[in-house]
Amino acid sequence: MTLLWTLLILTFIFSAIFMLPTRWYTGMASWVKNSSARQTLHALEQELTRQAGQGFSQDISFFAEGVGLALDRARKLVFIAVREDGKLQSAVVPFSAVVDHTHGEKRDSGFYDYYVDVTITGAARPVWRLLCGENPELAARLRAALDEAKV
Repeated sequence: MTLLWTLLILTFIFSAIFMLPTRWYTGMASWVKNSSARQTLHALEQELTRQAGQGFSQDISFFAEGVGLALDRARKLVFIAVREDGKLQSAVVPFSAVVDHTHGEKRDSGFYDYYVDVTITGAARPVWRLLCGENPELAARLRAALDEAKV
């Protein structure tokens, strides 16, 4: 009987010990994700300031979600930025330069990534792909904002 109680107590102790790293790992993963989101937000804001100066008013911005799209309704300007080859490429264009946008999803190793492709005339590159991760609602909000810019 004592052996049974000893095994039961040891089982509870080991369960508690082995559960701690899991909580630590998930907490660390959350910290890394939040840190990455803050870095992305800061990089996008710096790039916007570099491209448009302090005069750009972010009426609609998706920086907090990690997407490089912002609209200035008063000046009718669109800021768009994508990360390519480790560098942030961006442009500030008028609403009239936004010709079209399409959306879709791509599958990579069992993961789905939603995206919105924006076609812009007069920019360094004609098509800009805004990645939305596994968030179709974010892609829908991007399309709605771009519809507003096209009007």
